[in-house]
Amino acid sequence: MMSMSHYYLKWQIRLEICWKWKKKMTRWAVKRKKDESKGAKCKWAYIGLHLVLSTLLESDSMDEKESAGVKVEVGECLTELMKIDLNRRERYQNLAAELAGNVS
Repeated sequence: MMSMSHYYLKWQIRLEICWKWKKKMTRWAVKRKKDESKGAKCKWAYIGLHLVLSTLLESDSMDEKESAGVKVEVGECLTELMKIDLNRRERYQNLAAELAGNVS
């Protein structure tokens, strides 16, 4: 059986990895966005960023202010995905509605 301290440490490591990936994916997405004039749009950067941010939101490690900031970033990420990936636009709209609390 896993002790509480071991369990806590395991979650802290996961959260630290998520924060690092969030930083990396944000930089990558911004770099890709700057290249849009050349026609380069990468939905995978935004999908990865959305995954990391959503994982952070599910954790209870942030206060309300941090959580609100991450929700804004998730919303911006979904907006970009709606522009880039038109085939899955409705899916991203549903995720945005869930984020806003409009749909359960």
